Amino acid sequence: GADFGHMPHVLLTAAEGRHRTMFLPSPEVHNADWYYSAFTDAHAAVCQAAAAAGGGSGELQQQPELGRFVQAFLILLTRTFSCNAAHRFVPVADMMNHASSPNAAWTFDHRGD
Repeated sequence: GADFGHMPHVLLTAAEGRHRTMFLPSPEVHNADWYYSAFTDAHAAVCQAAAAAGGGSGELQQQPELGRFVQAFLILLTRTFSCNAAHRFVPVADMMNHASSPNAAWTFDHRGD
């Protein structure tokens, strides 16, 4: 897995002092704390659900590390469409704009149509 230790949001949550104060009074310090908490909670929930679904069979006993979980989440997030403040995964739709000269457009109205 990739090492994200050099990224600003990781530095903000992992270290006290210099890295955090370097970003103040930016709201990014608060955002980094919030995301770290959200990722940690989601990781724990997924690991707990995987362990329960595995039923001790060994198939789901190996749980992903937090860094790998965040990496997978962020990759998936790049393949979603945002609508009404929610992310929706639409299989194959992310391939619409893969051309040397992108020309696809995506629109919707406020009713969600």
